[in-house]
Amino acid sequence: MPIRIPDASIRQILFEHEVLRALLCRLHDAAARCTQGKLAVQDLRDSARTLDATLEAHVRNEEKVLAPFLEAQGQAARLRQLRDAHRRVIDLLHELRSREPRRSASGSGKLVRRLLAALDSEDVELRAARSRSPDCVKTVY
Repeated sequence: MPIRIPDASIRQILFEHEVLRALLCRLHDAAARCTQGKLAVQDLRDSARTLDATLEAHVRNEEKVLAPFLEAQGQAARLRQLRDAHRRVIDLLHELRSREPRRSASGSGKLVRRLLAALDSEDVELRAARSRSPDCVKTVY
């Protein structure tokens, strides 16, 4: 039986990726200011907290949408990889949030690079699954 991923779901995930990129930029900027000795500790905390909440909501939504597709395609291993990658990034973000601000700021670069690369990779996969017509449903056999 074919599995259908509505284009609206794919567009929503791609939109959430753009929101996450903006939040990552904000975190990166606040971290850079902190490491330069500027007073940006509250910005750093706010950026990390906002990213954390948004990322957790995004992960729940993305996994809910993609899990049936991946499972039906016999890609349970890919689903496990996706979930493991999500968990590692969230755990890293939680760890950074618990650090002293300067240490948190210095570790934020790795998180930002890692998340941006993951978002780019996921975007490529999602765009490959997307149908041409915005109102159509992509059918995968």
